[in-house]
Amino acid sequence: MFARIRTRVRLHPYSTAARLAVAALLVILVAGRAVDEVGLLAFTAHLDSLEVPPSGDTLTTSEWSFAFQDTECFVSVGISEDAVSCAEQVPTSDVFSSRGRVRQRYVRRLVDALAQGDVVRQVLDDLRAARDRLELDSDEYLELMVHAVQAIPYGTVDADIELLAEMLAEGSGVCTEKSLLLAAMMVREGYDTVLWVFDAQHHVALGVAGESARFRGSEYTFIETTATRYIGQAEAKYTGYAAYVQPPALIRLGGKRSYGATREVEFLLRQLRLAEQDRAFGERYAAHAARASGSQREEYARRAEEHLAATRVESFIISNAHDRVGAYKALVYDSPLLRTP
Repeated sequence: MFARIRTRVRLHPYSTAARLAVAALLVILVAGRAVDEVGLLAFTAHLDSLEVPPSGDTLTTSEWSFAFQDTECFVSVGISEDAVSCAEQVPTSDVFSSRGRVRQRYVRRLVDALAQGDVVRQVLDDLRAARDRLELDSDEYLELMVHAVQAIPYGTVDADIELLAEMLAEGSGVCTEKSLLLAAMMVREGYDTVLWVFDAQHHVALGVAGESARFRGSEYTFIETTATRYIGQAEAKYTGYAAYVQPPALIRLGGKRSYGATREVEFLLRQLRLAEQDRAFGERYAAHAARASGSQREEYARRAEEHLAATRVESFIISNAHDRVGAYKALVYDSPLLRTP
């Protein structure tokens, strides 16, 4: 056999070298996939423990409140020592450091396991009670879940992702951890959910199916978890296109329910952009007024005052991100009141 290979190499050196290179590459690919599969199997085995109802004494109770519409809502989650111990044993460093289909499978398995866990159940118990008390529709209920997660303080970035029990026991979380919590809640409640991974910006966010206000040409509306924002409101650094910036990876997580308030969100965000433009014009006129004199100064000051009146609208929209329904009604029916001192 080896004599035949040596003869073939001597007679056809280039083609034989190419075949050997392809064979070596295939071996590497197969070995890499085998390693990935072993890692996924080990990861899944650890995830099974997250779905078992925890036992033992309560280590801590994580409680927080947040504004929603014209009321204040509360969430209380009892975290047991077993829950924290099980979460700490799950190897999470490969979840977002992996790429492509491997990462998709890691994330989907993790979200599915978290969605069936006790932590998500407890959070949703409180939010469902608030939904029923406030008589919220499906869109408002999703907004309630979003603002509940946004209200969790931002934590410290680490290579290992803290799972829900760990995060809530510490009382803070970063974009990956808060997005996993909200994703698990949305999947459990049946919303058509995706997770976006911004490798270039080291960020993770979510999306929900929507008719408009869609993100980057997709069928999904953007959801930020690290700050109080409207569903559909994304920072410019995530919406832009550039040849040197890798686009976000989209991971579909399942669900069928969509978000139906996207047209109202589009209206609010459009009014916000117009108000920001007006404010910028007003600031420039104010700067001109400071340098001018006489009638020219008065004219610049008048124009500055006209444009700077938009700051009231801008401030109102931003400060009412927790109340999409109220903000929309106020701008449609009472906007002149917002523009008066």
